[in-house]
Amino acid sequence: MKILHTIHLFFILIIFLSSYQIQHLSAQDAEKYFVLANQFYKSQKYDEAIQNYQNALKINPTFAKASHNLGNVYYALGEPIDAMKYYNQSIQNAPDDFAPYISRGFLYLDLKKIKEAENDLQKSLKLKPDAPEGHYLLGSIRFNQNKKDEACKFWKMAAAKGHIQANQDVQNKCESIAKIALLKDKKQGKKPTSAKDFIKSGEEKLEKRDYQNALLDFEKAIELDKKSGQAYFGIGNAKFAQGEQDNACVAWKKSLKLGYKKSKEMLKGVCNE
Repeated sequence: MKILHTIHLFFILIIFLSSYQIQHLSAQDAEKYFVLANQFYKSQKYDEAIQNYQNALKINPTFAKASHNLGNVYYALGEPIDAMKYYNQSIQNAPDDFAPYISRGFLYLDLKKIKEAENDLQKSLKLKPDAPEGHYLLGSIRFNQNKKDEACKFWKMAAAKGHIQANQDVQNKCESIAKIALLKDKKQGKKPTSAKDFIKSGEEKLEKRDYQNALLDFEKAIELDKKSGQAYFGIGNAKFAQGEQDNACVAWKKSLKLGYKKSKEMLKGVCNE
């Protein structure tokens, strides 16, 4: 009896180890398919990328990154139904990842579903407030709404944090504000003296990404006119560009309280208020 019991335990151990090895190898295989699919995707070999992402998902149906990237492939192919399917699947399996919300937001934007795109933007910003992808999406939404100035501001914020597409859009879709400001400075050749002058100077420096000096100009404007909602609005933009979202929201609230209505858009788009 002891011999039979020992043999039985041995076979149980063999089965357990075999099952563990299969599961372990499956997880490794899913990752291998995922890495291979990424390589095909970067090379724009979309059929091969799709096949390998699907292989990874067959092994691991909850592989959220594979679902997200597969959605990106279908997005690149102009197939919104399949793209939406896999973005939704990715979000379902990884609701705390900001990235698929950004991707789905762009898809909604392409489909002219601005409200849904805004909702995904808000979710992504809650998960990662300083993500350049969120700033880029917000800029794209504003551009779609024909709010070019606001779009360029957000694209510049994203570009300042290394977002390549945002940098390209700044160059291709936005006016060369820095050059225009430089020409104006040369023509004018005078120092600011009034609150409006300092606000204008601060806005020009903000567009040049000279955020610290822009803040100084806006603060000087407030010293001259304590009720300048536009100056507080500029402070909010500069703080946001420096990654200080909470301080930006405080400044925008003050600006709106003083009657500067543009702050309402910023509070809604960034501060979710």
